[in-house]
This record gives sequence, C-alpha cells and structure tokens, in this order.
Amino acid sequence: MKIEAIEEIITEDNIHQLVNGFDLIVDAMDNLPTRYLLNKVAIDKNIPFFHGAVYGFEGRVMTIIPGKTACLRCIYQGLPPEEKFPVIGVTPAVIGCI
Repeated sequence: MKIEAIEEIITEDNIHQLVNGFDLIVDAMDNLPTRYLLNKVAIDKNIPFFHGAVYGFEGRVMTIIPGKTACLRCIYQGLPPEEKFPVIGVTPAVIGCI
C-alpha cells in the first residue's frame, strides 16, 4: 500500500486532478461543502469514498461504493447552518480508527 498525502485546498476547479489515478478517497474534512465535492467526484470516477465526521460525542462513519451504496447526499439533505460545532474528547480518534 502506498499512501500519498496532498496538501491542497480542494475546490471544484482542482478536485478531478487531485483524485486522478487514486484508488480510494478518505474524507477527513471539517466542512460539508468539501465533503460534497469529494462525494461527487467519487461517484463520477467510480472511486470508493470513506467518510468520517464528528459532532461533539457523536461520530459517523460510512463507506460509499458508487452504484452500490447510498451516497453522502442521500444522508445529508442540504447544508446545515454555519456554526462552530463542538469536538469533544477522543471522538475524532475513535472515528479515525474505525
């Protein structure tokens, strides 16, 4: 396995180039609009997408297999109101491990 970290701001203009040639996408983003971009490109390019998110003590993990499972837009309807949300304790570490 080869892991390549890329330090870039993800935008609609560069998303296709950023994921080109990769076999999967791991979402560790801190905002839903960027997650929606990753979700869309995963579906467009038929790439598995691994989503993880936290809110306080709550965490969510989902594997999206294009054409076989629900996608991120199926779960999150629209955009939540902009707010600073709490991240408590080890919740991010637990979600990351899953």
